[in-house]
Amino acid sequence: MFKKLLSLGALLAASLVPSSAATLIVSDTINTTFSPNTISFTVGQFDPTLGTLNSILIEFSAVIDGDFTATNQNSTDGTLSGSLLGTFTLDGPAPLAMPLLTLNPVSNFGPIAVLANSSTPFSVPTAMDADSFATALAGDFVPFIGLGTVGFDGTAAALVGINTNINPLLLQQDLRGEATVTVTYDFTPGGVPDVPEPMTMYLMGGGLLALGFMRRRPRSGKKPA
Repeated sequence: MFKKLLSLGALLAASLVPSSAATLIVSDTINTTFSPNTISFTVGQFDPTLGTLNSILIEFSAVIDGDFTATNQNSTDGTLSGSLLGTFTLDGPAPLAMPLLTLNPVSNFGPIAVLANSSTPFSVPTAMDADSFATALAGDFVPFIGLGTVGFDGTAAALVGINTNINPLLLQQDLRGEATVTVTYDFTPGGVPDVPEPMTMYLMGGGLLALGFMRRRPRSGKKPA
């Protein structure tokens, strides 16, 4: 009975010890006007003195929008509509795949009226896209471990498609994009022992007192003559 109670107390205490898992998040954001189309990101590596790296989550997001001015060079009124497509790629450091992730935010606009022999300014609603990549392979961790930084390269391109009954049409455009890379390191801290919570200590102390009381309690029955 004593051994069963002791095992139960140990199991209860172990279940109340707080988890030692931890995360470290680093990120970088790049703004682009699509000229040039090459983009680069730099994030901090995982310091190996913090503990043991368990997994890496890489999140990639991008937005794109634009301002336009449409000039109708015809003598009759007209309309236009279209779409703005952004293509963003993220190349991971070797040995990760290249490209690692590809995003395609799309924004549709129109129909927009443009009067004869006049100019009409308009803005395209912001388009967003996001994706993620996770790995728990030790071989993938190599470029991410150290005291420096790890780099990601990528590209950003934009394409505008127009449908219109205006001819000739002069379209001036100012396209903008933004991309963000966020890396989350999941790790087990090293060199720091877990400290039991106060409630754990109280339960363990109470269990020991109860066990001591049970061992001291006299048995029933008469003593032999």
